[in-house]
Amino acid sequence: MDTMMFNTRDNLTVYNGENHLYFHFNEENPVCEVRVYPYRNDLFSRLRLVKSNDYTVLDSMVNINDEYFRFKIRFRNLYNTDFLNFTFAVSNSDSSEFSMEVIPLLPVTTTTVEFIPLNNELFIGEEKVFPLITDNIRNVWIDNIWTTDKLIDYRLTEEGGKMYLHLISRNYGFQMLELQIKTKRPFLTEFGTLSYDLPVIREEFMVRRSRLRFLNIDREYIIHDPQNLSGYEIQIQSNPSFNPGRTYRIENQEEPGGALIAELFVKSHIDNGRMLCILRPYSLHRINQGYLYIKENDQSLFITNLDIIPKPQIKNIQLLREGEDWTTNLSVHPGETVELRMEGESLQKASFEFEGVTNITLDTLIHNEFLATYVLNIPIDIYSRTIPIYNHGEKTGFELKVQEYQRPREFDYITIEGNGFKRQVNTIGNTILTPQVVQYLTVKFDNNKIDSEGELYGQQHLNITVTLRGRNNELLEIKEFEDIVVCPGPFSPRDGFYRGNCSSNVINVNNYLNKKTYDIESWSKITVEITNDKNIYGGVGFKETVEIIYEKYWRFDIEVSFPAGLVTYGSESAGNLTGISMAMIAQFSFYQKNRINRLQPFKVGAGFLALDAFNFSDNDDNRDLAIVILGSLYPTRKDKKLTFPLYFGGGYKLNAEEFFFLIGPGIRISL
Repeated sequence: MDTMMFNTRDNLTVYNGENHLYFHFNEENPVCEVRVYPYRNDLFSRLRLVKSNDYTVLDSMVNINDEYFRFKIRFRNLYNTDFLNFTFAVSNSDSSEFSMEVIPLLPVTTTTVEFIPLNNELFIGEEKVFPLITDNIRNVWIDNIWTTDKLIDYRLTEEGGKMYLHLISRNYGFQMLELQIKTKRPFLTEFGTLSYDLPVIREEFMVRRSRLRFLNIDREYIIHDPQNLSGYEIQIQSNPSFNPGRTYRIENQEEPGGALIAELFVKSHIDNGRMLCILRPYSLHRINQGYLYIKENDQSLFITNLDIIPKPQIKNIQLLREGEDWTTNLSVHPGETVELRMEGESLQKASFEFEGVTNITLDTLIHNEFLATYVLNIPIDIYSRTIPIYNHGEKTGFELKVQEYQRPREFDYITIEGNGFKRQVNTIGNTILTPQVVQYLTVKFDNNKIDSEGELYGQQHLNITVTLRGRNNELLEIKEFEDIVVCPGPFSPRDGFYRGNCSSNVINVNNYLNKKTYDIESWSKITVEITNDKNIYGGVGFKETVEIIYEKYWRFDIEVSFPAGLVTYGSESAGNLTGISMAMIAQFSFYQKNRINRLQPFKVGAGFLALDAFNFSDNDDNRDLAIVILGSLYPTRKDKKLTFPLYFGGGYKLNAEEFFFLIGPGIRISL
């Protein structure tokens, strides 16, 4: 298809009293690129396209440098889609509410039909069939209904992808045919207006009195079934030339030696001006193949016409569901809508029924001798595992298989629970920090959240991996739970149809671990990874990872450090500077809030301080042993092995028997 561009500035037309954006199309399912230009800059973050069954989105809507949105779609069945539009949801900047903006669309296309008869001769009361030439039969309105008020009545039919014109006249002489053909989709006239009426085709015919009288049969068609040897009872117009108890040949030509199409056995005359007969067909015949001649001893007596068609039968069935391609896989799911395309013979005369399905729509626009299309709404509570297809109450040998849905659902039905926390898996945005020892850890499944009246997902197949790691990220234990099957609960419309190896609704993790969750130290990590079994879902599915960390607010330890260059202030002396001292302090460390295993840069403790401990001269007046309360400031970088903390505090010197204050640096070595 040639590239064409249409916009709301140059290509608007009024249709049904409303402005529509019209666009030309040449294919039934064209692919189009759409550009949307918001009239305000603040709409770029608040605009989205609403899903529609009239088209499939191939490329999602993308913001192009805050200039316009671009997306790509494939329209579906433009010849038969009504009320086509683009609907956009625009959010209110002050709330979460949405307003809807609708752009009505009007597909238009050109169609031509030509009528070139090779013979302009008709006979009164006789139906004659001519082919019509068209470049777009899918857009021609073919209703298969006779006109009743014309000089020459007509009807349009389709067969094998070709269009035929049926003519019949009841007046002789020169008669004018005025053929008015309508289209499904409009076209733009030279004046820029919309029209569904193609130019009138006029053709003059010479209508003659028939050489042989045409007799009407009370049936339009007869099924040719080789197994039916008794024939079909029919009524035909009465005529004195027919003798009850006689058998007449029906051939396909007026001259002797024609092919035997059927035999007509006359049983009796009846009061309504007709005769009761038995028709035994031996060959197939179509009305558009010409007249049938009723003969006695090779002498043509009358002409008639009807379809003798093969027994309706299905040769192939294909199935289409939204967003997918036609497939010969005849599996359907409860509650879904599918399109069924049957290929075979004489399908226009068939009456198909689908066991257990009552909501059935026949697409009359795609229904002919060789093709029939149905739209089926599979009941959500359908009771059978198969849907046999019947024709006039007889099994055709074809059936649809009912399979339960097996689609991965978002993990909103899974909950992780321990003492002190309970979270829905799909809403956990960050790591779970718990100040309590994890006495128990369970994975729970809410079965009633999986299925609902509006949407079915079926059994959920999961794999769960639980990993324990120590405070230094060393692996402690790993446990895998495979082939977990979570079945929808009693609230599901299909609850009674789920059978098999359904797993328990609760998994108590500690029952399967050697090292229990309550045995791990602070800042150890419990990781729970939940995934859909991709072998079941064809490589797709969801994955969520939950991290649970046992945190502490403080830590108690005993530390030996070496303060150096302390400045002490006592009651008897002031400003003394010590050498290297040694401290043994029982102290508290504090962890930073919302950070994992990261200490605050200060500590508080109490203990003993040996002042000037490494000065061994006899006259050192600063050497003493003190009971102290110390605070210390440490650098926060963890990659430093050698650090120099700052100490401050006070205490009591045991030898000098005095209280003092101190401040000064120290040396700390991390191994």
